Amino acid sequence: MIDFIVSNGIKVSTSLDGIETVHNKYRKLPGSDGSYIKVLDNINRLRRVGVNVGAMAVITADSLTDPEAIVDNFANLGIYPFVINPVFSSGRATNSWNILGIDPNMYSQFWKRLAKRCLEYQSQNIPIWDSSFELLLRKVILAQEPEYLDLMSPCGCIHGQIAYDLQGNVYPCNDARCDQKVILGNVMENSFKDVSECKEALKIKDASIINSERCGLCAYRPWCGRCPISNKLLFGKYDVPSEMTYNCRIWKGLFDKFFELIFEDMNKITMAASLVRQYDITRRS
Repeated sequence: MIDFIVSNGIKVSTSLDGIETVHNKYRKLPGSDGSYIKVLDNINRLRRVGVNVGAMAVITADSLTDPEAIVDNFANLGIYPFVINPVFSSGRATNSWNILGIDPNMYSQFWKRLAKRCLEYQSQNIPIWDSSFELLLRKVILAQEPEYLDLMSPCGCIHGQIAYDLQGNVYPCNDARCDQKVILGNVMENSFKDVSECKEALKIKDASIINSERCGLCAYRPWCGRCPISNKLLFGKYDVPSEMTYNCRIWKGLFDKFFELIFEDMNKITMAASLVRQYDITRRS
């Protein structure tokens, strides 16, 4: 498998939910207490042959108390930048939401502490940050469009991302495979033009466009996006007012905290922007 990954230039990313105890609580292997050590072993095997492995931590209620430990762990492992995502009420998480679920306000407070820890490392010229911080930095400070599919209007599903299953069914994005499946066609029967221009695809695209009716006078409209697929999962329809949605409350909280960081210490944000530019140069070289 590793030889195949190397010879085909495949990029690899894995789930690593912060610290070992939290990861092992929910990501177990048959007959073991958890998969954390196994994941690290495989990350190191790939690194030894020159494959850089990305990592994503899904943030649940168990993770909220110590964001600094999450950053420290990724820093010690040399895994950065890294991705964090709040747990979403879909798939298996739906039935355990009372245990796993997080309040958007608590998540934004957690995220600000995590971002401040990253800024401490950045003051030592260590380029560590989470993907949400990088997205907001690029959009707000660097005036870039990083083309993150969930923060685009219209969103990036279908044309920026598409998903398949083993039967050849085509979905507008990865999340569309969960629960209330949104199938646009099948690779055995339909062309890309068929699936991207079908009635269902056009409804999804239209519902993802930000306007005053959906988002009111929100100050973050120029940088934000809508996710009609998550709306479908939670409300049974693509188009609902943004303020009703989990995604809106999560991202509005992150925007609020990001601007707090700007007002508290613009010099640190400027340093972070410089590190991101250096990171871009390194990736292109």
